[in-house]
Amino acid sequence: MAELFQRLIYIDSEVNTIGNGEEVRIDLPAEPFTVGEKEKIKLVLNNFQMRRQFTNINRYNKYFYIQDTSSGVYTELQLQEGTYENFTDLAAAIKTALDSTFGGSSTVNYNSITRKLTITTAGTAPVLPNARMVFFQAKSGTPPANVNQLFQDTHEVFGGKRTSSPTNIVSGMRVVGGNYESFYPASLGSLEAIYIRINLANNNYQTYGYEKNLPDLPGLTPSQIFARIPLATNASTPNANNFIEYEDQNELFQIVLGQKTLDTISIRLTDDKNRPLPLFDPENTQALEGNLSFKMTLKFAVVDDTPSPMKTLERLLRNTQPNISQNPDLNLDYYVRR
Repeated sequence: MAELFQRLIYIDSEVNTIGNGEEVRIDLPAEPFTVGEKEKIKLVLNNFQMRRQFTNINRYNKYFYIQDTSSGVYTELQLQEGTYENFTDLAAAIKTALDSTFGGSSTVNYNSITRKLTITTAGTAPVLPNARMVFFQAKSGTPPANVNQLFQDTHEVFGGKRTSSPTNIVSGMRVVGGNYESFYPASLGSLEAIYIRINLANNNYQTYGYEKNLPDLPGLTPSQIFARIPLATNASTPNANNFIEYEDQNELFQIVLGQKTLDTISIRLTDDKNRPLPLFDPENTQALEGNLSFKMTLKFAVVDDTPSPMKTLERLLRNTQPNISQNPDLNLDYYVRR
């Protein structure tokens, strides 16, 4: 598919936001962004930059539960939101959550060889083996009493197992003696990439795991994901790079549109479950104040399935010499021959 003409669209999300600032809408003038009958619009992500103004422990991965299996009662615990640079800080946050809830002095250790956590509770915490730690990640169902957060990514932080249905509770941590122990390597966060979602029909598909509000089904479903931007940071220092930057040299993220006029673009940044990026601000005004803004460059290209040299030159001339078609004294064939 040959490219006949292109222009760049520079976007600053600090303005043009709608709602609480987490969605950006741009209205485009019709004439510069309209193509002919046998032409199509191609939209390409050239580059993307934003500050990393969100934490690795946040509202999506901070809640966990301990259940007294004798009584069935759940106790909710939560980690303090923040960016933890190492597992020593994470272990301290887990200990704080336990001690502030149950009293006493729990112990939380991280083994750098196995990359697992070992947790010993204290105070009024339910005593093993008549207790279990539970990490809910259920898309549907009725939450048990005292469970206010039915869908979290906390199991990824603890290296635990998730409970995907409130009617089938899974022990999130292995019980070894009188301790809880991770099944899998623990993590300092649960977000590996951010996703640019766009309102345009992009012909992309996704698995059902990319949507918190869709049931877990096999197969694929249509997607609004336009691009996936990896968070390229060292796993042991998640905030080492304060900027998220992406430069596309190979037009990896592009869509070819069926419409003839590009009049409106709406852009949202989400995590891998189609949730807004987790904000520092409990009042939810961080994005509205421009503190979660991003810069982006899109390439608007006109393409033709069956171009000819004359067609390519005609499109180029009509965009660089806009008065050719209106001025009878200017002959397009003359320009082409030259």
